[in-house]
Amino acid sequence: MMDTGAGRRRGAGRVESGAAALLVLAALALRLPALTHGFHLDDLAQLAMLEGVYPVPRAPWDLFRFSSGEPREVALLVARGNLAWWSVPDLRFAALRPLSSLLTGADLALFGRAPLAHHVHSAAWWLALVLAYGAVVGRWLGPRVGLLALALFALDESHAVPLAWLANRNVLVSALFGLWAVALHVRARGRGRGGSPGSAAALAGALAGGEYGLLPAAYILAFELVGVAGPARARLRALLPTIGVVGAYVLAHGLGGYGARGSGVYVDPLAEPAAFAAAAAWRVPALWAQLLLAWPV
Repeated sequence: MMDTGAGRRRGAGRVESGAAALLVLAALALRLPALTHGFHLDDLAQLAMLEGVYPVPRAPWDLFRFSSGEPREVALLVARGNLAWWSVPDLRFAALRPLSSLLTGADLALFGRAPLAHHVHSAAWWLALVLAYGAVVGRWLGPRVGLLALALFALDESHAVPLAWLANRNVLVSALFGLWAVALHVRARGRGRGGSPGSAAALAGALAGGEYGLLPAAYILAFELVGVAGPARARLRALLPTIGVVGAYVLAHGLGGYGARGSGVYVDPLAEPAAFAAAAAWRVPALWAQLLLAWPV
């Protein structure tokens, strides 16, 4: 006798898989106009760094160090027009994003100054992120709720920015590795194991993409605090790989002279706590207004 229940489940699975595929294709079609944008803003500075015409030399893995904060360098950047004349003498604008920098260098080496190919590269990262997200939430939430979560994620308007702005590809790189870091940690804990080496490696990849990799580390911490049972010592032991990776990143960030100072765009909470608190007082409500009310802030 035919197992009609199993047949229905297989049929439902095929329908949901087909719906997910159509959703991803629709989301990709909506993003296609973003691929026509050329180079702008930080993209041009990074191309200058790679081509050796930036006023100060930069290593291929250090393309987000726009200003190191050294007064002589700042003065030269102001004189050449790379920084505004009103910049503070010790302006620091440097982010530790080695993997994202090397990917930009690979683009120039492979495609030259053909921006469409660079944008297609970004789109490949975005597509990998969306597919990975769909796989993870489908496993955690079930196929129907997972499909809804995938729709909310894939169709979110904010995804246009890292696709249209090449220098913002680092968000996609960090998000993809960060997603797998969380997923691998949760899977390892669900199997009764401690910290996952794979999760630690993925988290290292997320942080190599950019400081956005700190966010999945916070999810892993939250999971150990409220998402899993067991003695505190076991949960702390499971966190050790994550703590080690984050600690190495913080050490490299500090010793390398990265961070922000004297900028109205990025404010470092450790270097300028008062300025950070003042900026947060109006930026946080503005961000909530944008999220909840779609105000163009």
